Amino acid sequence: MTGLSILIRARDEALGLPATLAAIAGQRIDLPVEVIVVDSGSTDDTVAIAEAAGARVVHLSTTYRPGLAVNIGMQAAAMPVVVLVSASAFPAGPDWLAALVAPLREDGDGRLAGTFGRHLPVPGVCPIEEPLLARIFSETATGAPFSFTNAAVRRNVWERHPCDETIAPGGGDDREWAARIGRAGYDVRYVPES
Repeated sequence: MTGLSILIRARDEALGLPATLAAIAGQRIDLPVEVIVVDSGSTDDTVAIAEAAGARVVHLSTTYRPGLAVNIGMQAAAMPVVVLVSASAFPAGPDWLAALVAPLREDGDGRLAGTFGRHLPVPGVCPIEEPLLARIFSETATGAPFSFTNAAVRRNVWERHPCDETIAPGGGDDREWAARIGRAGYDVRYVPES
């Protein structure tokens, strides 16, 4: 593995994006990292914040569809593994990125198409969400659903199996992609340490 592209889908994320970008900059990893923000028409300071942090900004010039935003970001990515993270999803610590991509680095046969990690709630932001995320994405969860909120994907697998651009926001574009690549003989793995 020669490096990582980190893809952040964003629209009007000026409040959460700075913390996410700072956490990405503080990762302990021995690979080059590029950060790409796919902006979907932000009207706040999202673009300026991303550029000031050194991210490359790609603009989505049509109606937002999550799969379309992923596909545009993947096309812009230069590295063989692309890490997808939501703009307001803060990496939990400085080893998040290394833990997320470790199984991909160790995979000898290339059948592991992607990894995904825990979703930790921001304390106090949504009290209803906290117990739900703690249950679904626990350290011992066996049925956690694949999610582009915190995932790493082999770019060469995505090239053969791009995201469905017709799925509306909230429609499960990430789970559809994981199911489709599973039918094609690939695996995804939950990495609770990330």
